[in-house]
Amino acid sequence: MRAVQLVLPIEHYGPWIRTYKADPDCAALADRHYTRKKEKIGSVQFTRPGENLVLRTARGDAVWCSWKSKFRKDGFDAIESTIFRNESFRTSSFLIKWAVYATLMHWGGKLPPDGIITYVRDESVKSSNKGYCYKQAGFVSAGKSKGKGLTALRLTPEGCDLILQELSLIYQLKEVKRWMKVALISGEHIEAYDFQQDALSIEDRLQEVKRIMKAQRRQSWTEHEPPVPTEEFLNRLYGWIPEDCLQDCL
Repeated sequence: MRAVQLVLPIEHYGPWIRTYKADPDCAALADRHYTRKKEKIGSVQFTRPGENLVLRTARGDAVWCSWKSKFRKDGFDAIESTIFRNESFRTSSFLIKWAVYATLMHWGGKLPPDGIITYVRDESVKSSNKGYCYKQAGFVSAGKSKGKGLTALRLTPEGCDLILQELSLIYQLKEVKRWMKVALISGEHIEAYDFQQDALSIEDRLQEVKRIMKAQRRQSWTEHEPPVPTEEFLNRLYGWIPEDCLQDCL
């Protein structure tokens, strides 16, 4: 009997590709993540029991996992980002936004009431602004976990909707600009002008969405306390940064 090779469709979500729980490239990335327990390093399993959405980049230099469970101890009715590691050239917030989109599509286009959450172990993160890349993608602080004292970050369904609007408008703008170029090459100048007007309208809407997202990020950053007061920090810089530069900061 002749063997038949089955070619299964690949699910793409922007830079992400859906993969399986025991993907060796993803497991290797998980081994280098601070949440990985020492006794688990080298194991192909890195996801929790239950329903998981595992994403990877084509090069295998970034991994994301969304996990959904009916039984949670933290009281959230949410989907959880259990691991995200980025060793690629892409910005983390860009990857997170597309992972949010993939998560939404995977679970039927609707999020639970509490949206998407993740936890950050403060002492394992070098940045003084814990979860910075998540905040850049629209997540906001949601307190501390009761047991381990982890920092909870949450993306509300409304925040998710803003991400979807942003990604959709970016795609629309790219397509309209492409058709505008085709019209110009074909000598259809009136159509090219119409496409340009459409592009300007889309850009205005995109800037408005980004303005709202930026305002939300600023609100979340007000909860972040810098480790050193501003004046004390600037005083430490005297001696190896020109004083005129420092004066502009005061």
